[in-house]
Amino acid sequence: MSTLHLERENGEVCDFRAGSSDGTGHSDQEAVFRYSLSKNVFIATLNSTGEDTTKQVVVKLAHGPDEMKALEHEYWIYSEKLAHLQGSVVPQCMGFFIGSTPSNDDISCMVLEYCVPDLTELLDEEKYRWVTLFFMCVV
Repeated sequence: MSTLHLERENGEVCDFRAGSSDGTGHSDQEAVFRYSLSKNVFIATLNSTGEDTTKQVVVKLAHGPDEMKALEHEYWIYSEKLAHLQGSVVPQCMGFFIGSTPSNDDISCMVLEYCVPDLTELLDEEKYRWVTLFFMCVV
């Protein structure tokens, strides 16, 4: 079973276990928050056990039963409805994890590929139109 060791920006450490059994999760991983995009969305550095490389990822956190259920539903959409678009039109989903905070509050997270488009390509108006049209057709 996959696990995720998450070090938050305040130094708090949370341990998670894979929240799905679909086999998309990786082995043991460690993520360290780098900066916040919003209250529950963070850029983090991810390192898988036994690998020398790290990569930047997006970590979405959910606290409490309502937020956790909504995030699990979002994960289901990525893994079921958008699976064929991952990595090209939508970010690659790297897993859904369930855990608890040091104060024993329930928490879940979803890890996504951090992808930033090459904005220089979109400066060409003609290419921008074609890319937009392509993505509209794919979705």
